[in-house]
Amino acid sequence: SIADALEDTQRRVSLHAQRLYRIRNSIVHGGYVPADLSQLSSHLLSYFWEVLRLVLAELAGRSGIKSIEDVSEKAKFTLKHLSENLAARKGSNLGPDDFALLIDPHRKCWPT
Repeated sequence: SIADALEDTQRRVSLHAQRLYRIRNSIVHGGYVPADLSQLSSHLLSYFWEVLRLVLAELAGRSGIKSIEDVSEKAKFTLKHLSENLAARKGSNLGPDDFALLIDPHRKCWPT
């Protein structure tokens, strides 16, 4: 289901962030650099570009958001709203409003 896929993605991103932090600590505190960082750096780069895209789009938009903290708050709010909406519909068919929420969650659930 979509809710399961969303939870799986959250878990995977969290694991990647923890792994990045452990590698960062091993480099900074122990001087050990793992031999192959290509996959990890690929994940980090894709997360960086997605966050940068979101931050720039929100700051350039007309939503009144003026700081990175506001972008973060909006993203957390949107994820919570989306997760709750999907959980409430578990086992039932999704309607047009549900698909609109999945396509552009910020527009559908963030107060303007």
